[in-house]
Amino acid sequence: MNERRRTTKRDAALARIARDVLGIETLEARKSDEADFHDLAVWSIEKALQAAYEAGQANAKVYRATAIEVRDGSVVTTWALAGNDLDSARERAREQAARRGFCSDIFIRVERIEA
Repeated sequence: MNERRRTTKRDAALARIARDVLGIETLEARKSDEADFHDLAVWSIEKALQAAYEAGQANAKVYRATAIEVRDGSVVTTWALAGNDLDSARERAREQAARRGFCSDIFIRVERIEA
């Protein structure tokens, strides 16, 4: 998912929470004190924050990269690293292999895990 699409999805979720939970028609600045400033109860703000947190949790993706070092046909070592997207998990595993100084065959398997 590209950054623009992710931002659009996030903004839509925030607008929905503002409208449904806080009763705020829009999050766009309208250059009017009456339209831009809202008097809200603490419990309404708490409910909106909970909704935003839950929306983030529901959309969270965590990937685990498991790297396996093979030397002379035998598994020498394995390790696992996590990342927020497929590429970052894979890249972290490669970086770790380089730091450890492995020159033999490294196999990396990446899988999505539930957050």
